[in-house]
Formats: sequence, C-alpha cells, structure tokens
Amino acid sequence: MPSLPSQLRGTQSHTNPPPSNHSLVIHYDGSFINDSQPSAYGVVVVIHHGQVCDGRVENLLCSTPIEAETKALLEGVKLAQEYGSECTVQ
Repeated sequence: MPSLPSQLRGTQSHTNPPPSNHSLVIHYDGSFINDSQPSAYGVVVVIHHGQVCDGRVENLLCSTPIEAETKALLEGVKLAQEYGSECTVQ
C-alpha cells in the first residue's frame, strides 16, 4: 500500500471503533472554496475488518459547504448500497 505524501503525514492519529461484523463504514468529505470554484468530494467504504472496499472522488458544482458535504454523504450511501450491507457513517 502506498504511503501518504509527506505533507499529509502527521504526528496525530485518529482511530474509530471498528464496525460490527458484516457492516460497512462510510468515510466522506466534501470540499468547498466559494461558489465560483468547483467543489469536490471523496468517499471511502471500509469493510468491518478495516479493509478498503471501494472509494470515489468527483468534482461538483455547489453553492454552499453544506451542499458539498451532503452530496458527499449521499454518494457514500449510494456506494455502500451497491454492496447490500448495513452501514455506519463516520
């Protein structure tokens, strides 16, 4: 697995409790600068034992930061539904 670029590596770590067996975890984030700039989102779906199952990034046109975050969440849920499992959002 490739390592993170040096500018993304930090000394802090964050761990979430593992999901229950047979469930997926959706990690998502939306990006917004201003309404004249393209926005973007990123979504990663993780299987209960921590393995990345799927992911997606895409450019968006949004008017507000909340719209970018909401679209990111919606895309994460759609992606998790493709696997037909219950999911947790983090």
